[in-house]
Amino acid sequence: MSIRGVRFAFHGRSTALSIDLNLDGDLVALRYRFDYRVGDRFLWRADKHPGHETELGGMCHLHIGPSEHARGTSPDFDLGSIAERIMTTNRGLNASTNRAQG
Repeated sequence: MSIRGVRFAFHGRSTALSIDLNLDGDLVALRYRFDYRVGDRFLWRADKHPGHETELGGMCHLHIGPSEHARGTSPDFDLGSIAERIMTTNRGLNASTNRAQG
């Protein structure tokens, strides 16, 4: 089963999470892409797909902004860990906004 092009917009911060998932019959993620942005600015993307195994030691990796090309190894994310990463990112965005206003 594939879930492609789903986008969740979080209006309070103008952030958005875009999701592409490929699941097996037991709903285990075979491939995924979770892309998180504020406006048009890239924040991070968690990926699981073939192509970087030699470089990173597996299919799972994390791209950290501002460049979408910077990537490092990561655990195999589940929806709970993606939600936690969003909350952590938003706390950082809130702290940056408060410093800029303070």
